[in-house]
Amino acid sequence: MRPHKIHKLSARYGRTIFAVDVEADLRVVFYIEGDLVVTVDIGAHGIYRG
Repeated sequence: MRPHKIHKLSARYGRTIFAVDVEADLRVVFYIEGDLVVTVDIGAHGIYRG
C-alpha cells in the first residue's frame, strides 16, 4: 500500500490527509495524530473528490 496526500482535504482539515487504495474500488482516507491513525472515510474513489 502506498498512501498519497490529498491536497484539497488537507487544506480543508488544516492537517495532512492521506488516502490509500485497499482494492481497485476501495479507498481509505485518514490522517495521523501522534501514534494514532484516524479514519476520515472509507469508500470508492469519489470519497475525496469534491
